[in-house]
Amino acid sequence: MQYSSCLRFVYLSAVCVSIVWASNAWAFAHTYDVNEVFSNKDGTIQFVELLEVAGANGQNLFTIRALRSNGSILPITTNLPNSLTANTNVLFATASFAALTGAPTPDYTMPDGFINVLADTIKFCPNVACTVPFDSFTFAFLSTDGITSLERDGTNIVAAINSPTNFAGDSGSVDVSPPPGLPSLSKPGFVMLVLSILLISARNIRMPGFQQG
Repeated sequence: MQYSSCLRFVYLSAVCVSIVWASNAWAFAHTYDVNEVFSNKDGTIQFVELLEVAGANGQNLFTIRALRSNGSILPITTNLPNSLTANTNVLFATASFAALTGAPTPDYTMPDGFINVLADTIKFCPNVACTVPFDSFTFAFLSTDGITSLERDGTNIVAAINSPTNFAGDSGSVDVSPPPGLPSLSKPGFVMLVLSILLISARNIRMPGFQQG
């Protein structure tokens, strides 16, 4: 009888430990989804925005979590500042993004080139191993026009004007589009442009022998 009771106690203890371990691994951050991604052409200005989607508080335990792309991993070493997390955003961004005038302050800094603009899967993970992520965001192409981001719209991922938002609720939109270049010219057009410049220059030159005294 005592032996049976001991076995039952050991079994229940093991179940409790498993439940606690699973709760620590999955709860207290798992209701955040990857909501928006953005990059400029050279990858120096990038951000990833998470969104808490369950209206749940207490999802602030980000320590030991990780953000991953196909080529990089960002371990998270600090928690969010408080547990009032319902419907909030969390912003990961590069240092160059943070330096932009009017850009919301990132909650976490990520390295340049973290996002591969040609194709990538961004994952929010319970740990660096990321065997099963909390959420993932996959795309085949990310615009680098300096304005357009990809964001989640229900079950779809759509292109939109970027709108990064941090945990404090500060939001904005950055414009890092390249300056307009010179219009392209065909060869005849280029020749005509050069001749016009030479003609204008020649008319403005005063030859020494024709100057009036």
